[in-house]
Formats: sequence, structure tokens, C-alpha cells
Amino acid sequence: MQSTKKMIFVQFCSVSVWLMTLICLTMVDSAIPRKHLFYRLFNVPTNEYVNYNYILIAIIIFIIIDLLDVIALIFNVLLHKIKDAKISKSLIISLLFSSSAILFLCKSISGYF
Repeated sequence: MQSTKKMIFVQFCSVSVWLMTLICLTMVDSAIPRKHLFYRLFNVPTNEYVNYNYILIAIIIFIIIDLLDVIALIFNVLLHKIKDAKISKSLIISLLFSSSAILFLCKSISGYF
């Protein structure tokens, strides 16, 4: 009984982490100013500066994603004693991606980008 709850938690974390990653990528994309020809051609007003508030919120969400990934991986390793349980590759990939995103966004905020 206890192991099924842990397995459900690991699967829930895996899905929620990827949904939060999509939200963060959307926030980062909306924070970047648009300089495409389409926007200039039709005089569509665009931001000409980077919205650092969105990037800061994305960094905080990526940190939460990292924490969820680590907790889910701990539960996943504990479940590894069960015959059918496997280590979630999705959690490992999302942990690597969110960690690299944090480094990239912090580097871009600090001005060394």
C-alpha cells in the first residue's frame, strides 16, 4: 500500500514538473523583446527591454522544480527495491534541464550574457 502511494507521487511529480517547465519557458519567451520583421512591418507595439520580473519568477519556479525532482528521485530510489519499479528517466532529464536553465537565466540576469 505504501509503495503504491510513493509510485503515484513519483508519477505526479514527473507530470507536474514538465507542466511547470512549459510554463517557465513561456514566461521566459514573453520576457524577451520581439525584433522580428512581422512586428516591425505592421507597427505592432512590442517591448524593447527584457522583463526581468518574468525571468525572476521563472528562476524561482525552476528552483521549485529542482526540489520536486530531488524529492521524487529519492522516493523513486526507495521504490527501486520493488521488482517492477524503474528509475524515472524523465525526472533525471528534467532535473538536468531545470538546473541548466537556472544557470543560464542567472547568467543572463547578471549581465555576463
